[in-house]
Amino acid sequence: MRFYQAACGAAPARGPIIRTLDLVAALKKGVIAGAALDVFEDEPPSPKIELRRMNNVILSPHIAWYSEEGGWDIRHMIMEDVRAFLDGRLPRFVINREVLQKSNLRYPLKK
Repeated sequence: MRFYQAACGAAPARGPIIRTLDLVAALKKGVIAGAALDVFEDEPPSPKIELRRMNNVILSPHIAWYSEEGGWDIRHMIMEDVRAFLDGRLPRFVINREVLQKSNLRYPLKK
């Protein structure tokens, strides 16, 4: 991932998207202004990770979204997507859209 001066980095995904050592170096050199992370190159992150001691970094567990309302919102979104699929409509969050083009698709979607 390439950063630009005065940018703030955020990694809102799972997995090792940002190399920790590169991020620490960029923050120390002022290449980027700050970072906010809830996922880490190594999970769980070491208690000795240098990012914990930096004042231009915010670290959070990946459950930062959680609330009572958030839990119900997710359930409703899942059910809306299941309902769309059962109605022959495309769900909102299809990762591998290429499978929808296959001729042997068991449950074809409406055009």
